[in-house]
Amino acid sequence: MPFTVLGGPDLKVKYAFSFTPVSIQGKSETPLHQDSACFGLDLRNYNTDPDRKAGKINIQWMLEMYSAYPNKEKFFDFSQSWQMGEHIETGRNFEIQATDHCRCF
Repeated sequence: MPFTVLGGPDLKVKYAFSFTPVSIQGKSETPLHQDSACFGLDLRNYNTDPDRKAGKINIQWMLEMYSAYPNKEKFFDFSQSWQMGEHIETGRNFEIQATDHCRCF
């Protein structure tokens, strides 16, 4: 199932869980780091129903990824598209509403 894992190749030292993003027609045809070993969080057993129903994203996952990521500037290449880079960097609390432009689950 797509969008149930979170991470990247640069997180091998921090996380034991590994996955390999693959193309899924009609869902994620060209995923970031396609066909490369990635390391990070396994969200498959996390109950996302409350977040989905509320149209929200669990931002704690992104905060954890930022904390573990070795190259903070490279991390923001992705997260700036959500306009949350400054909030993550400063550790301020914030909330993001899920939209068609921001699908995490």
